[in-house]
Amino acid sequence: FGLRCALGNDHASVDIEIPPDAVLDTDWGRFDSEIQVDGDGIEIRQRLTVKRFRADKSRYAEYRDFARAVNRCYDASLVLKR
Repeated sequence: FGLRCALGNDHASVDIEIPPDAVLDTDWGRFDSEIQVDGDGIEIRQRLTVKRFRADKSRYAEYRDFARAVNRCYDASLVLKR
């Protein structure tokens, strides 16, 4: 994420580089994250769908990896600087 700001007498302009969308799609569920500039604001849309499942304990590590990846997406920060 990068930000450049140029100030003038009557106006200020800001260039914002939006990170790419995130999509995780696995046997366990799906997570989508989308960031858009909406007028003079920023809109962040995130959706998590967890599938109903029964899994052998040998696949628990796969589920854990999915859950950790989703947590990393939710924990991501969007920082604006001047």
